[in-house]
Amino acid sequence: MFTTAVRTSLPLILSTAVLIGCGDDTKDTDTGPACAAPVADAGADQEAALGSTVTLDGSASTVCEGKEPMFNWSFQAVPVDSAIADSALSDNKTTTAISPSFAPDVAGDYALALVVSDGESESAEDIVVVNVASGDLPPVADCGDSKYGHVGERTELDGSESYDPEGAQLWFSWALSSAPDCSDLGTADVGDSTESTAQIVPDCEGIFVVSLVVGDGEQWSDPDYCSVDVAGGNRAPVADAGDSGDLSPCTDNPLKLNGFGSYDLDGDELEYEWSVVDVPDDSAVTDDSFDDRTIPDPYLEWDVFGTYVFQLTVSDGEEWSSPDVVSYTIIDDTDNEAPVANAGDDTVSLPA
Repeated sequence: MFTTAVRTSLPLILSTAVLIGCGDDTKDTDTGPACAAPVADAGADQEAALGSTVTLDGSASTVCEGKEPMFNWSFQAVPVDSAIADSALSDNKTTTAISPSFAPDVAGDYALALVVSDGESESAEDIVVVNVASGDLPPVADCGDSKYGHVGERTELDGSESYDPEGAQLWFSWALSSAPDCSDLGTADVGDSTESTAQIVPDCEGIFVVSLVVGDGEQWSDPDYCSVDVAGGNRAPVADAGDSGDLSPCTDNPLKLNGFGSYDLDGDELEYEWSVVDVPDDSAVTDDSFDDRTIPDPYLEWDVFGTYVFQLTVSDGEEWSSPDVVSYTIIDDTDNEAPVANAGDDTVSLPA
């Protein structure tokens, strides 16, 4: 604060001093130094593992006393393969965004800028760099279930269940590991070999083995293998009527059957047909007792105790399977003997 010197007479100075000293309503007119602009502090640079959550820290930023700061974070630079944007921050452009967080999507350096404002002015940017490493664990390849195929028809392979323990983005590499002697196919014949899903078109019957490895930018996984069983024509489906067993008299009625274990070697959609093979004497259960005998899990209401035998056949639209049989024995509750309790000796001596 600058002061200007003024010449005056001594009586005037004393008079003024008396007035100031005796006045009860005088106010302090010293407003103090002018308020400084906000200062942003984005915190120290960080290192983090891919797959973890990064929490930023702007708590060391300053504004004038009595004013409420607002924090504005932004990504200034991200790795080439990253799709992250300012919207990935858990909190931003608010008075509570002192320590927002985000989840990196690839390994590399993320540079973030922080600007702090107090409603009247704002700070210069302060930069924090977060180095994200993929870690030491390699990714894991999963080429999916083994497949059944036909000669000349495309078979899809699915590696989308592959993963990296640290959550890194994956690179895919499919290859043909082996083929029947009759085949002329090689790795170059695997379609979309660098995508999560790939395809082959078998040129003859037999077993084709396909491998998949995945990388996280630093390491490659061990290979995972899956087979494609190729036939020249249609193959009959296989029926599975479920497991037989004895059921208590408290079993739910109607009884629910289960044919979901049925399958088709060529992957064709199945049609189902249940029928009644044998029932206890005095039972009125027939094929018409099913609520729907053309679904994999129909209900059937039994009427007397004893053994019920059911048959399931399935079709792929061209051929019917061999029948599969399942039996359930509903135990007669009159055959059940009541348990016997034994509480020990009639007399027990206890001390007073």
